Amino acid sequence: MTQQDESINTRLNELNANYRQQLPERITDIKLQFEAYCLPPHSSAALQNLHRVLHKLAGSGAAFGHAKMGNIARHWEHLAYPLLSLSAPPSISQLQEMEELMAQLSRAAAYPDES
Repeated sequence: MTQQDESINTRLNELNANYRQQLPERITDIKLQFEAYCLPPHSSAALQNLHRVLHKLAGSGAAFGHAKMGNIARHWEHLAYPLLSLSAPPSISQLQEMEELMAQLSRAAAYPDES
């Protein structure tokens, strides 16, 4: 392995460690945005923020060894997207599905995928 390869591997390891370190904060942010959206009048700003952080997590999950978590975030992102254009509040079943996805996301974030 060349010195350049070692430098790249070191940087990738640092990026992975940084991602894992920031993950609990990202999950907490998602939980707070979700909780804000659940409260009437179901803030569209909270939903937009939730959708944005889910989109980022869905995109970064697999790259940093959390493909399962990324897939859950992507599913939730797709569930939330149509709600962005609705003026009606979410249905009880939509909120229940989102609540289950929050629980799944929290569990998946705690454990990276097996290599």
